Amino acid sequence: MINFITFSILAIILIGSAVFIVIKKNIFHASLILMLFLFTMAAMYIALKAELVATLQVLAYVGGVTTFILFVVMLTNRLTDMSVNTFNRQRLLALATVICVFLSFLIPVCLSLPLNQHPVNFNEEIMDTGRLMLSDYILSFELISIILTVSIIGAIILVKKEETN
Repeated sequence: MINFITFSILAIILIGSAVFIVIKKNIFHASLILMLFLFTMAAMYIALKAELVATLQVLAYVGGVTTFILFVVMLTNRLTDMSVNTFNRQRLLALATVICVFLSFLIPVCLSLPLNQHPVNFNEEIMDTGRLMLSDYILSFELISIILTVSIIGAIILVKKEETN
């Protein structure tokens, strides 16, 4: 019962924050709400007893990607630019597209669910995932950190050129 209540609360926060990310006009506020969304996803992983994935979620996405987004938003001075139209005039087409994409994900998942589901040992899967990420895929993580660093340096160079003109 407690698991269901925890899942329900986290799901409500996830759906609410996702909606607010989309409807916010201020990019800075949307980025902060994105942080809330990603933290809530980490809490969902903890509720599923996948602590390693939750830690990677916080470190990679909240710590890296969202901080990078906030840094670039603050550097490019787009906070006060209200000339960008954030609403789509083709709402029916967008709604139809969202429904089609949702069904394209939902139908295969429902069809692949086994009738006799065996319990999964999350600890073994977490250990295997951790070993793979820190051995076979360590180069990928290092390359991503280099790409993010180069992107930040590029944003700084662009801002410096705008200031000198």
